[in-house]
Amino acid sequence: MPGAGFKRKALEWRRTLEATRDLPFEYTRREMLTGTAQTSFSSLSLSEIEEQTEKGSNDREYREMVARNVAATLYTAGADTVSALRAYTPIYLIRT
Repeated sequence: MPGAGFKRKALEWRRTLEATRDLPFEYTRREMLTGTAQTSFSSLSLSEIEEQTEKGSNDREYREMVARNVAATLYTAGADTVSALRAYTPIYLIRT
């Protein structure tokens, strides 16, 4: 069927996007449970969410979704910056 190849590719991209968003966040959650998590946006967000939940906040699911998405955005933005630096630094060094 025409277009099916694109739909399969889109599903693959979706899975990759979800893994990029979910795996680091869940890793941080597990590290927090064992007490070995490093201070990060995700660990600070999860701590804040836990505090708010203990105070009676009932929007934990929403807060976690927002924190998870923002953490993924920060991660991918940082990865993009590092990739650009790696790509353009040799060119800069050669030209100067």
